Amino acid sequence: MLEEKIWKLESFDKLLDHTIGSQLTSKPSYFSSDNINQLYASIEEFDGDIDRLIDDWGVLYPSVKSQLETADELNLMNSFADILLENGKLELATSVDEDIQEILESDAENELDEWNRHRFYSLINGRWSGQANSATITNSSGSQQSQAGLWQTHLQNKTHKFMYGKDEQFFGTNGTGGPAYEPVKIAVLDSDISPKHLKPFRMRIKARENFAGGQQNAADADHGTTVAQLVLKACPTAHVYVAQVTKLNSFGESAVDAEAAAKAIEYAADPTGWGVDIITMSFGWTHVNKRISEALSFAKQHGVLMFASTTNYGFAETNSILYPGRAQEVICVDAAEDTGQLAGFAIEDIIQGRIERFSAPGLGIKSAISGESMDGSSFACPLAAGIAALALEFARQIPLCGSKSVQEAVQQREGMVRILREMSKLNSSSSSRFLCPWELLGDDDGLYGGDGRPGSARYFVAYRFVRLLRQEFGSDIGKEIFP
Repeated sequence: MLEEKIWKLESFDKLLDHTIGSQLTSKPSYFSSDNINQLYASIEEFDGDIDRLIDDWGVLYPSVKSQLETADELNLMNSFADILLENGKLELATSVDEDIQEILESDAENELDEWNRHRFYSLINGRWSGQANSATITNSSGSQQSQAGLWQTHLQNKTHKFMYGKDEQFFGTNGTGGPAYEPVKIAVLDSDISPKHLKPFRMRIKARENFAGGQQNAADADHGTTVAQLVLKACPTAHVYVAQVTKLNSFGESAVDAEAAAKAIEYAADPTGWGVDIITMSFGWTHVNKRISEALSFAKQHGVLMFASTTNYGFAETNSILYPGRAQEVICVDAAEDTGQLAGFAIEDIIQGRIERFSAPGLGIKSAISGESMDGSSFACPLAAGIAALALEFARQIPLCGSKSVQEAVQQREGMVRILREMSKLNSSSSSRFLCPWELLGDDDGLYGGDGRPGSARYFVAYRFVRLLRQEFGSDIGKEIFP
């Protein structure tokens, strides 16, 4: 029964233990329908007395849950979680969100339309992203900065609002109540992850597999967890597939296993495997690896976009940009400050062959597990992959959803590079273009992009997509929409 899944008895017991204790020793078995109105009123007229609200909820909710429609009940639960979080009741807010997620992931999910399902996913993610954004960390220089930083703030306030529209009408769907589009699928090749530290994003992590087969230090999950979190935050609708490609070497240190990485690339790209759209790789070698090269070719043949970090060692490395970052199938990513200034350990002025480089924030990144500040192109790479996912997603939204040629073109490396150039700025002191997605996916008037009809900002940006892709692939691109 749906009502049995909405608030499990043990979750309710835990809530009572944490908040009411011995004040309530028994639970009422029946209340009149007036209790529904009382529960709504308790939430809507909240006056700051959090203990009273929790008491009201503990008494009223079990008796009315079976009388509420699914979306209405989730709205109540969501509002309650918001208030709990705002008042510092983090553990209780987490418990409520876990129950909401269980409903969304349960067999009863077909009782919610797709728009509402995606909306509740977004609300949960936004609730915890906002909590993280309010925190501060100390970077290596000892100065205080926000966890997200100016770049991430612009991403959320400009690009995400434009992407999903007012009231999030385009979050996973083409308009309120409209048809759902396919989420972008991203494979993260890294160390293993800590699921409990990615709890707010749990429903979007679709697979987790160990391709290396060996053991790893527990501390190494910090890297993979942080990389996965950056992807999940950059593209709030993306589905993520985690591939562990590290294992302990003979020195007891964690290292990327080339054969495991090659197998993961192939499985992630194969339509009979994960069939992802994007692969992000925060690792590299000074030498070309034949097995990795074969896997990259396989992934390119299946239309998979690949991102890899450049280097954290500047000219200390023999070949400067690491492999696979310098492979022709891959888009390589440097680390930069939030302002766009290339990291001190990056390669400043060298242009290595035909390689076109992009950069994203990779300094002062807060670890998802330890909370410590970390630096490296390892963290810029997943952000760039997440931005590419937003571009793919935009091509699946109104009005570009009507153009198969646009969607195919933006899925190719050459097409994506055109788009990334348009949403980046070239720093005069380096050859790496700093990604500023709001330069393309944004609305200067703050109107959320409009509805996608002619005259709206969304429609104009769609035309810019088509114009850019035509420069690469010819005038037939996008003719279904812009003859």
